[in-house]
Amino acid sequence: MDERLVARLKTLFARLRKPIALADEQGSNLLSDDGEPVYLPEALAAGEPLYEFGQGFLRSEAAGDYVWVINAANETDAADALTMADAMLAELLEIYPDAAGPEHLYRQLLLTEDGDQALSESLNANGIVRKRPRCVLVMETEAQWHGDFLRTMRTILPAGPSDAVVSVGRNTVAYLVDMSTVDDRTDLLEYASAAQESALSESGCSVLIGVGGCASDIVGLHTSYEQACEALRVGKLFLPKETVFDYERMLMPRFLSELDPEVAAKYYYMLFNAENAKLFSEELLETVSMFFEKDLNLSDTARQLYIHRNTLTYRLDKIEKITGLDLRRFDDAVTFRMLMEMKKCIK
Repeated sequence: MDERLVARLKTLFARLRKPIALADEQGSNLLSDDGEPVYLPEALAAGEPLYEFGQGFLRSEAAGDYVWVINAANETDAADALTMADAMLAELLEIYPDAAGPEHLYRQLLLTEDGDQALSESLNANGIVRKRPRCVLVMETEAQWHGDFLRTMRTILPAGPSDAVVSVGRNTVAYLVDMSTVDDRTDLLEYASAAQESALSESGCSVLIGVGGCASDIVGLHTSYEQACEALRVGKLFLPKETVFDYERMLMPRFLSELDPEVAAKYYYMLFNAENAKLFSEELLETVSMFFEKDLNLSDTARQLYIHRNTLTYRLDKIEKITGLDLRRFDDAVTFRMLMEMKKCIK
């Protein structure tokens, strides 16, 4: 954070009866002339106040690499004071958009559509190259994360000098990858899977990852970020067994997610009406799911289900009798799969 902003914050908070500290990742207080160290708890999510041992803590939403700290008599007083301090910082960053460093600029570019106009003058000041292929990965955990999620992911991710890892929400970070350092998209997805394994071993919590498209210009980061978020949303609904969701490989789920619920219901109940639904046992539905998972391969499906091939054939014949669709035929299989997935579109 540059001297202009620090000086302004010092002036604003100088008359407070209860001093407020603004600490960096190393725990140094930027608002103290001697940079006295500040204790920071492990678990701090952006925008979520924490109160313990007579102190309040708040990881800034305006500048996620910094933490507000105050001594207060109770949790409410601490939360109110720190929330107001962060709102003031957000206002100042509108005046000095490059003051919080490159992480703040990246966050603004991800979260705002008009980032080009608001932040273009600050790119050079922070050494950020505009024309460079980049891809955004959004990583989130829904479980209770033990520790600082942003700090943990920065430790885990193989971020190069032109990459960035920034906080974009509670237990959610965005990983901005310089694609000129990656061989291809397959390697990028392998990086994502490796990061998941490391995160699991570090905390015991699983991480879901959405991968956006590639942006050739920095102003395209917002689109890539939105695509990564969409991949996460759609993937959790239509691909529950997967944990890495690539926006570019999700045409069918994305299409289905945009269907009007009434249209989806209309076609879903053409196949799974009240009469047919009674005939679909859990065993039949499990058989169908595995048959699709094994790309309509009879031998592989039978082997995975630990049944004889003739038993599988009998079940597929039964499904054809119920629905009129032979799942061994590609066209019928596609029709059945789409109609079955439409249940997830019905609200």
